[in-house]
Amino acid sequence: SDAAETQFVGTGSTSFDGHTSYIDCGTTLSTALGGNDYDGGFTACMWFKADITGGDDGLFYIGSHSNSDGEFYLKLQSDNLKMRTGDSETSQTAFTDTGVWHHVAGVFDGANNYQYLYLDGVEKYSEAQADDLDMDGLKTVIGSYYNTTYGLVGSMKNVAVWSRALTATEIQNVMYKTYDEVGGRLANGLVSWWALESDYTDSKGS
Repeated sequence: SDAAETQFVGTGSTSFDGHTSYIDCGTTLSTALGGNDYDGGFTACMWFKADITGGDDGLFYIGSHSNSDGEFYLKLQSDNLKMRTGDSETSQTAFTDTGVWHHVAGVFDGANNYQYLYLDGVEKYSEAQADDLDMDGLKTVIGSYYNTTYGLVGSMKNVAVWSRALTATEIQNVMYKTYDEVGGRLANGLVSWWALESDYTDSKGS
């Protein structure tokens, strides 16, 4: 167990090799969020530890996984942490820290036409975003994006999705909690949670 993991709850994580170890979660999440023309809130957050930051490696993705940027991704590319929602320009922040755990959250606020990128609970980038998310039939993929070539080399845990835009305070509050500890307003709109503490099967929700 990595000593750095003591900074947050839980002791396990799932490692990814950049090629075949991504997790295809199917279309249940995109269906649960309403398919096409989704203009509500959306938050995806997770802990990750990257071994490489200079490549083009997906953390979390909603798309066909067949040569497409999809409707949402979080990825590491060219020493930047990047997020995309809909057809918008990509939000990004410089990132070169390998071998250390970090928390990332991507927020789509459809009602107010904005998107936000958070690193370790701190807002790093925000911009206007007027697109809807057209997710009908798209897969949720953990540890890869675009196609099977663009996978994460590193580890992840506590990957979670909400059907609303979490505030900065809520993101900070959820960072150090397990699924069983998320209650009250934090549980409001929680659609999916993949703990990834031991294997690919410890998921909750969609």
